[in-house]
Amino acid sequence: MSSQKQLLTWRTGNQRYALPLESCREVKELATVYHLPHAPPYVLGVANLRGDIVTVVDLQKMMEPTSSARLSDVSILVRVKHNEQHVALCANALTDIVSIDSTEPPPASLTEAQRLLVSEVIHVAGEIILILNPSEILRPR
Repeated sequence: MSSQKQLLTWRTGNQRYALPLESCREVKELATVYHLPHAPPYVLGVANLRGDIVTVVDLQKMMEPTSSARLSDVSILVRVKHNEQHVALCANALTDIVSIDSTEPPPASLTEAQRLLVSEVIHVAGEIILILNPSEILRPR
C-alpha cells in the first residue's frame, strides 16, 4: 500500500510551487494589504483574512531577492499554517491539487537560502514543481 501525499500547487511568476494540503488553510482572492514600515523586502505587509491579521509574503522575492515582482501581478493569497502560525503567500494562479507517491531532493543549483525553503521537487506534466517547507517559510529571517 503506497502512501500518497496531496499537494496544493500554484504559480508565482514563472515557477510552480506546492505545499502539503494539510499546511494550507485557505486560498483567497487578494485582500487589501497594509504596508509595514521597516519590514524585509519580501514582506509586503499584513492583511485581514477572516478576522485574523496575517503577514503577506512575496514568495518570488523570498526566493529571488532581486526579483521585480509587483503586488499588482498577484491575484490570490495562499494562507499557510504551521504550528499555529499563519502567513499568506502571494500567487498569480492556483493550478491544481496533485497526489504524489515520490519526490526528489531539491536541485543542487539552488542557493543555500533557497534549499532551506524548498524541501523537495516533483515532475508533473513536464514541469518541475518546488515543494516548500512550511516551517522555513514561517521562520523569521
